[in-house]
Amino acid sequence: MARFIEKEYPYKINTVSMGGGTGHYGHIVGFSEFNDPDCMTAVTTITDIGGSTGRLIKDFQGKLLPMGDPRRCLLAFAPAEIREEMIDWFNYRFPSHLKRWQEHNLLNLNLAAFEEMANNDFEEGISKFQRILRIPGHILPVSHDRNIKLAALLTNKRRVIGEDKIDTRFKKKSYQPKIKIDDLYLTSPATANPSVLAAIEQADVLIFPPGDLYTSTLPHLLVKGIPEAIQKSKAFKIYIGNLMT
Repeated sequence: MARFIEKEYPYKINTVSMGGGTGHYGHIVGFSEFNDPDCMTAVTTITDIGGSTGRLIKDFQGKLLPMGDPRRCLLAFAPAEIREEMIDWFNYRFPSHLKRWQEHNLLNLNLAAFEEMANNDFEEGISKFQRILRIPGHILPVSHDRNIKLAALLTNKRRVIGEDKIDTRFKKKSYQPKIKIDDLYLTSPATANPSVLAAIEQADVLIFPPGDLYTSTLPHLLVKGIPEAIQKSKAFKIYIGNLMT
């Protein structure tokens, strides 16, 4: 059985990272090797409503916030000595022959239960989950608003609605590389989470980690109050672009 190792960190810098997907995961894993994870706040988007997450949100009648990106952040913040043991649990999906459960992520079900037990308080639910497993760090949704979809207006005036559809549109046979994304917007207004605004105000460093520009980085900036808070912040700001797209 893995043991928790008390670790002294060379840095205790208040950081706020705003991203999603594997890029955000990689940033947290790497940065928490040097910086105290309890000084790190990971801000996640609220527009990931595809797959297992989307089905759970529908089953819970829209009362849940997306848990895909928070799930990755939880795994990233997990102490290195137990992270490898947790990967199978955090990434497990039920097999397709179990029709009611097919493709559901096991941890998504856990997080949905914790959120509901916390009276749909996402932050309290995920904090309780972290306390039980002794996972450090802070994970915050960029907004508490529910049922928010990401939409893209293309240069041919066609609209693509849904983060997952924007993310995978290049996989379709009808995909034309010359047709670009002209505008990005939320289908409903979203207001910034006060806890995120406070974290930005107190941050020493504000980081946009690697990730898809349209579905991991920009959705944060579409939330009312976030761009203004970033502009006012005295934090050192870092944007890490992808090596390739």
